[in-house]
Amino acid sequence: MNIVTKRFLTCYEHLKNDNRVRSGRQFALSLDYLPQSFSEIVNGRREVTVDLLCKAIEKYKFNPHYLFSGENPMFLYEQAPHMVRTLTVVVEPSSKSAVIPHVPLHAQQDYISKAGDPAFMQSLPVISLPDTHLRHLILRSFDVYGDNMEPTILEGDKVLASFVHPAEWESSLTDNSVCVVVAPAGVLVRRVVNKLREKKCIELWSDNHIYDPFFVPVQELREIWKVQQRTSSFMPHPIHRRASLSEDILNIKHSIQQWTPIMEQLAEKLASLPRNP
Repeated sequence: MNIVTKRFLTCYEHLKNDNRVRSGRQFALSLDYLPQSFSEIVNGRREVTVDLLCKAIEKYKFNPHYLFSGENPMFLYEQAPHMVRTLTVVVEPSSKSAVIPHVPLHAQQDYISKAGDPAFMQSLPVISLPDTHLRHLILRSFDVYGDNMEPTILEGDKVLASFVHPAEWESSLTDNSVCVVVAPAGVLVRRVVNKLREKKCIELWSDNHIYDPFFVPVQELREIWKVQQRTSSFMPHPIHRRASLSEDILNIKHSIQQWTPIMEQLAEKLASLPRNP
């Protein structure tokens, strides 16, 4: 099996993982190709033809640069209408505000499988963002659920996040950045440790240390959004802040009290040591 055929099949597997095709038979028929012949390609008994490559490039936006040179991305997403509609931020000229889709908690399970469905995306509520330094980014807003990211992000908060293109995951995902990761397991807000280069996965950490980190393989990743801002309805009372500060001071005082006898003993021993003339 030559390298172009291998890359062609990699693109096909990506389509299956994204639920854009259900089977090899459906994929072959959609390209006016015999399913039996495509099965032979999958099993390594036949090489992909130029005609089949051209049809896949036209219908599914396989990237010819990836097929023939291995250069990312695998797909020409910028030319795929359904992907552009899903990810584009709409700007209202009259207000010069970015209209950003918001994914509420009740819609997040559907979002995992329907983010590419224009009708579903149009059904989501939207928020407006004033003209700021974030307007040039592709943005999306998500509800946060669970206490995984406490105390940094609380349940009920909303996070505003910018789209990270799959071609940039390996190079631009910095360790410990907070991201919204869309995967079969859910719409997850976590800190990311990038292990794509060496292990083909990312590791997700919670700021709440009662939760253990876990890995998500690259083939399960649907979308990644880097958190830029958060909004919260929780307003801590000044009394709580003072109480927290007082607690910290008490902890420091307690530590000093524990160390004082040890330091005194050390000083006595140093004083008893013979001094050089």
